[in-house]
Amino acid sequence: MSERASDGTHSKGVTAFPDHGGLLSRPVLVLNRNFEPLNVVPVRRAMVLLLKGKAEMIKPADGLALHAARQTLPVPSVVRLMIYAHRPPAKVRLNRRSILLRDDYTCQYCGYQGPGLTVDHVIPRDRGARRTGTISSPAAPAATPRRATARPKRRA
Repeated sequence: MSERASDGTHSKGVTAFPDHGGLLSRPVLVLNRNFEPLNVVPVRRAMVLLLKGKAEMIKPADGLALHAARQTLPVPSVVRLMIYAHRPPAKVRLNRRSILLRDDYTCQYCGYQGPGLTVDHVIPRDRGARRTGTISSPAAPAATPRRATARPKRRA
């Protein structure tokens, strides 16, 4: 909604929630019912969750408040949902980096940690192994003679 000033120009529109200094766009952490982090939302969305009773404030932002006509509301920094939000499990991509990270950059045949590690198939693909992370492991070039017959050490 804009109003025409006396000189013929338009003044700034009036909204129900004026955003003074970006206060309503500040980030707020949203936690699940079990305190698992879910998302980061703006203050505006967090206030809607709080006012509808769908979330509770865990930690207010230091010294910040929203002033309404009849009340002053503290600005949240962290809110927690009142109902558990089910999330699908995170999918880990199968690539060289994720396999090396999973095995702590350690050769599963000789225990070598350092540069030059390759990703080896425990059961070779030419013998019918599918490309899954459970049958792949890091291997050092020095462990090549052992790889032909040995199986890698079991991970803890």
